[in-house]
Amino acid sequence: TTVIPSILPSQCYDYTTITDASRNVNAVGSTNCDTIFLSGPRWVRFMGDSGTQLSTTPTDPNQCGTQVTGWYSGLMPAVTQTVTNGQVCFSWHSNSCTWSNTISVTNCGSFYVYELSMPPVCAARYCTNTPSILQITTTTTTTTTTPEIYSSQCYNYKTVDEPSRHVNASYIGKQCDKTNSILSTPGWVRFVGSGGTQLPTYALNSNQCSTDAPGWYSGTMPNTPGLTQNGTVCFSWEGNSCKWSNSIQVTNCESYYVYHLSPPATCSLRYCTDTPIVATTTTTTTTTTESNS
Repeated sequence: TTVIPSILPSQCYDYTTITDASRNVNAVGSTNCDTIFLSGPRWVRFMGDSGTQLSTTPTDPNQCGTQVTGWYSGLMPAVTQTVTNGQVCFSWHSNSCTWSNTISVTNCGSFYVYELSMPPVCAARYCTNTPSILQITTTTTTTTTTPEIYSSQCYNYKTVDEPSRHVNASYIGKQCDKTNSILSTPGWVRFVGSGGTQLPTYALNSNQCSTDAPGWYSGTMPNTPGLTQNGTVCFSWEGNSCKWSNSIQVTNCESYYVYHLSPPATCSLRYCTDTPIVATTTTTTTTTTESNS
């Protein structure tokens, strides 16, 4: 059985991370203004001590490291992959909605991302909070669930969605990662989509993955969430399964992997991808009937 992972909206992979603790609703006021949005709207994810979500209750002025405080007055998307449009109100004096911005919120399963734009005035800022985690209590047990925080590269990476990288893709010739817009500089990447989600871990032949010399991972995969493993990518050419090689890193982010890749030494070399097969166990029961003669 092949299990195809659910592909979330692109903004669940491609966003700006904000970890500024002074945004929390319990932080003191100041004169900070969200000028990071001057260049236009962008998708952001809040993490760390700042909190993970926009505040959904009215805020007072002079909190969150600013004077005019922004809070979300709309509905949160309750279903994974859904996007909800809503309003952020900015509080000033005794008015909890002196100004407002329309935003979008996406449910990415284990977290939310927000498409935010420049506040209407300065000093105004989007405020954050850490949502309360439900405690489940029985007569004998109280359980508190705390989300795991992994390495920063699990949240800050570039997404590669190119079906032609798949090991079974038709050859379209001489694709080269040395000149690829994403892989031409070293960095963390995550492979998504129909092209596959992981580098293949077996040797390849020349002229696969729409290139001349396809790259495959010859190292050990990290099997523990949060673990990073060093390894080697080999590039196959003319009967030599490791004609060229690159040292890489792989991080296990629990439900996916990210790779720290650098550009290949020459053209046409390319990192290939595959969709891992999830093994299932089949139990066969044999019944033997004995007859007495």
